[in-house]
Amino acid sequence: MLDPLELQNKLLVKARKSFRGGTLELFEARFKRYFPDLQEALKKVYPHGFEDTLARASDILCRAFKERSADLRRLDLERNLRPDWFQSPEMVGYVAYADRFAGTLEGVGEKIPYLKELGVKYLHLMPLLEPRPGQNDGGYAVQNFRQVRQDLGTMKDLESLSTALRGEGISLCLDLVLNHVAEEHEWAQKARAESGATETGVTGEKKYQNYFYMFPDR
Repeated sequence: MLDPLELQNKLLVKARKSFRGGTLELFEARFKRYFPDLQEALKKVYPHGFEDTLARASDILCRAFKERSADLRRLDLERNLRPDWFQSPEMVGYVAYADRFAGTLEGVGEKIPYLKELGVKYLHLMPLLEPRPGQNDGGYAVQNFRQVRQDLGTMKDLESLSTALRGEGISLCLDLVLNHVAEEHEWAQKARAESGATETGVTGEKKYQNYFYMFPDR
């Protein structure tokens, strides 16, 4: 196994081949800054095949960075220079449900002057991704992570809101629930699909069963 510095440099060599223009330097700076944290966290969770997992994660980071807008990259640079930005006494937070606060995501955008008047720098909107129908644990039982609740708006509305807030110096935070999904989620449906018996007595696709704790009576 390569030592941490060798592994970091190996992944950066691969990333450099896909970059064009002047954005590589910023990506490298941020990658080096956070690589130890990324490596340590992934190694604890995925000890087997760790280097392959790290390489895949690095590829995803590289692709996502290249898709970031110019204003997000400027913000990346500012935060690289001031890594304790979120600990500043000026980072006044405000937590709200979008529907109760303003009806829709577009409505939240109309509240930006009010938030600025309060001195808010950090807006945390409670769960707004598409939940399961009916009882959904207050929105935390997510059915689709790639869609916003229809009554609130669209992913485009969410992107527009984020851009508008950022333009006024307000950071947007969302809950991204990663330790469970709704039973209607695509992965859960495939894990339970009737496609052959398993060791647990549950039928379904093995790939997706590996994402969950499976029980024969549920």
